[in-house]
Amino acid sequence: MPTTPTPTELMDKAKRFVQTYMQDQEILNRLIRKEECSEEDRELAIKMSIGMYNEITPISGLTLSTFYSLNFLIEGAVIQLLTMKGILHSRNRLNYSSGGLSIQVHDKAAEYQSWIQNLVNTYYTTVQNYKKQRNLEQCYGGVSSEYSNLRWYW
Repeated sequence: MPTTPTPTELMDKAKRFVQTYMQDQEILNRLIRKEECSEEDRELAIKMSIGMYNEITPISGLTLSTFYSLNFLIEGAVIQLLTMKGILHSRNRLNYSSGGLSIQVHDKAAEYQSWIQNLVNTYYTTVQNYKKQRNLEQCYGGVSSEYSNLRWYW
């Protein structure tokens, strides 16, 4: 008999999914030779993703345990992670020039902004359309009319 996963188990699984989606593994990050996002970063991003989803109209009150769309959870978390890392890159950007040699450190902010903008536009539109459709489907058959009782009096 399958058991319901605990919130901790759900969070661990969600963090692994986000890490896999981001391809954030030491072996794949050839330049920095480590994971770019920590466990804490991923956990915060997942929590913020749920909050971001809940704030899109129609407003909802989902938690990690009741979240029904893995895609929206992961995509929202990725947006949050890219935003966090984009801010870090902007803050630590350094252009150095000496003897005709120019070096730019942490010059990825523009690339992060491009990814964020692309994902945010798609995410908000898709989530809002999904939530509207889900809201309509939940109302279908539940809206009554005073005319519905007339059939019993014919």
